[in-house]
Order: sequence, then structure tokens, then C-alpha cells
Amino acid sequence: MNYKVKNIGIIGYGKLGQFLANYFCTHPEYSKGINVSCVWNRSPIIPEKIPAGVSVLSDLESIRDFDLDLIVEVAHPDIMTEWGFKFLSISNVLIGSPTVFCDKNFENEFIASAHKHSNKTFCSKGALSGIFDLMMLSDQKVLQNLSIQMKKSPESIKLTQALNLNEMDREVSLFKGPVRELAKIAPNNVNTMVVAALASGLGLDRTHGELIAVPHISYHEVSWKAEAKIKDSSIPFILENRKVNPSKQGAVTGTFTYMSFIDSILRALKSRDIGFQFC
Repeated sequence: MNYKVKNIGIIGYGKLGQFLANYFCTHPEYSKGINVSCVWNRSPIIPEKIPAGVSVLSDLESIRDFDLDLIVEVAHPDIMTEWGFKFLSISNVLIGSPTVFCDKNFENEFIASAHKHSNKTFCSKGALSGIFDLMMLSDQKVLQNLSIQMKKSPESIKLTQALNLNEMDREVSLFKGPVRELAKIAPNNVNTMVVAALASGLGLDRTHGELIAVPHISYHEVSWKAEAKIKDSSIPFILENRKVNPSKQGAVTGTFTYMSFIDSILRALKSRDIGFQFC
């Protein structure tokens, strides 16, 4: 592939952030066209984990010193809450923590700003498969219902409320209800649900989500069902999607999702569209 050199900054240097930086720095077919200029993390970064030539930001304000084509956020929704508007004033932005939109005021203000701003805003599809089918139904304004279910091992689930998940010995449904409410209690786990809700056009309040803890599994399972009303038909149009994504024990992010983010970054860097968009 031939790319004009693009500079990216990666905000969040956990397992996903490290994977992204190392991937672009070690794969010649991409590293010639994409330059990882800088990285930042909330906790100190071990120097040995930084690829050669990549700068470590001492603070997020210093990101203004870099001429970036894309800021890739894979840190935490709190970072987007605090820095999202500032990022947008600096560069194009790819959001990897869309559960930030569980705050309805932030959702309305940020997306409205993204549509008006000269810089582009991208929401990564992450672990969601079938996103473009949902967007098609949304564009046709026929989608009526969307439900999405996620199954993960207890060790992979991080909740804002206290639950002793590690002692579970059977499958347990932790939450059923609007995705907006679920995103508030499991912000690290249900980004996929939020993306589906936004892409469908139904939104976080009208999309039904369920998070299930299943002991001793080494995968993340995501399944969704969309129901649409077709003109002149008494039979609803139904679309179902199921994905089993292998994951390491206790990992928040499934294995397939790592490469999905690579694809999202490539799509974002090539996009000529404007406003808030999915990639």
C-alpha cells in the first residue's frame, strides 16, 4: 500500500496502545506511510516498551507541539470527557472509548461540535461486526428495535460498582436494560454496545443491552438482533449477528479487536468525509 506519510499520536498505552504503536513501527508496509509521533499514558511508561523514534508525552498539553494527522484515543472515557474538545481543536480524532457518550450532555454537545468542526471525528467500530448493515438500516429509517448481548469471563469485566465476580461458578446476567445505563456501570466493557447504538440511529436509550458473566471462558461473545419495518409487509425484517472473539484470560479486549483498530486507523486516515463518522 502507498500512503502519504501521516503522523498519529496514541493516547493510552495499555495493551491496545502498545500493540498499535508496535504494529505500525514494525510492519514496513505501514510504517513507510504512518509515523507514530507520540504516545501518552496515565501511568508511567516503561522506556523499553517505546519503539525507537516515538516521543513520550510528559503531559497531554504537550500534544499541541506535534503536527498530527490523527489523535487515537484508547485510554479511558474519562480522558475523552476532559480532553475530547481539546483534541478536536488540535487534530482529527479517533475515539476508542465511546462509552464516554453515556453522559447524554457530552454526547449531544460533542457530536454537534464534531459535525461543525473542521477536524474530523471518528468512532472506531472496535469489536462490532456488521456495523455497516446497521448504518444502512439507519439511513433507510426502518430500524425499530436493536438488542445486543455480550458474554465475558468474570475476570474480563470491570464494573464501577462492587461485585465479587471472581467467585461466580455459573453464568450470571449482570445487567439488562438501556445501553446508556449499562455503559455507566461497565465503561471498559461495553464500547461495542455503544457503537452499535450510535450506528443504528436508535441511540443509547432505545438500544437494549445485556452483559453476562460466564466463568472459565477464554473468549468474548457478542450477538445482536435488529428488527426493521419494511413497507407493505406485515413480516418484520430481522438481522442477527454473532461473533466469538478469542481473548486472553482476564483481557478486556478480544484478540480480533486489536486488528480491527488497525483497520479503523487506516480507514480514518484515508477518509475524505466530514463530521462525526464510523470507521
